[in-house]
Amino acid sequence: MIKYSVVGTPAEVRDYLDRFTEHTRADELIVATQAKDTEAWLRSYALLADVSGLVPA
Repeated sequence: MIKYSVVGTPAEVRDYLDRFTEHTRADELIVATQAKDTEAWLRSYALLADVSGLVPA
């Protein structure tokens, strides 16, 4: 799992996931996050959803 980890700004994560998806020809991704608490965990997914276009900007 560590082989395909990504850390960075929301834009860097979006760009990496776009390249990764294109390279693997994946039609969906499973994303896991490790955060120190619930607030950080929710923030991580909110940022990912935002850059993925899953929520209004």
